[in-house]
Amino acid sequence: MKGLLGIAVVAMCVTSSAGAYTGFGVCNFGKQTVSDVICYGPVILKDTTISGDMKVAGSVKAAGVTIGSMTVAGSVTMESSRVNGVVNIVGSLNTNGVEFVKDLMITSSMVTLTNTKLDGSIKITSEQVKPTLVMQCGTVITGNVTFDSKAGLVQMTDDSSVQGKIVNGTQEFLQKKCS
Repeated sequence: MKGLLGIAVVAMCVTSSAGAYTGFGVCNFGKQTVSDVICYGPVILKDTTISGDMKVAGSVKAAGVTIGSMTVAGSVTMESSRVNGVVNIVGSLNTNGVEFVKDLMITSSMVTLTNTKLDGSIKITSEQVKPTLVMQCGTVITGNVTFDSKAGLVQMTDDSSVQGKIVNGTQEFLQKKCS
């Protein structure tokens, strides 16, 4: 009886059909392609393609990935990746060498973009603390930077740019040199 109960619990927790994945606990993906991912726990992606949506309640660490769209309740660290759809994050965002094709919506007091391109706008919401967007090492945002709720600060190196407007925020330049 215990064996059947264990099999039923595993079947309920992890479903993998037609390339879609739903999991609880650590969701770890290597070099593979899946259509959609829903994970209740931390996610680790390396050289993974998610052609559709990724929805995560937990942290995300990703390298060398391509994702359709992202909704995350947790911190996100990405490098050498591409996101083709809208991104919605409740938690910090730290990127290096990432391309975002559509808008970003972030609820956090800190966002750091390094050598990153955003073909769209970013909206940052922070109820508690003055939000800060750090743009460094050639980061480009083609749309607007909007701080919702609290006024924010954009800190950028001289090789980074916002091609749209900074709404409800101020800008200051960093003296950092990028290698």
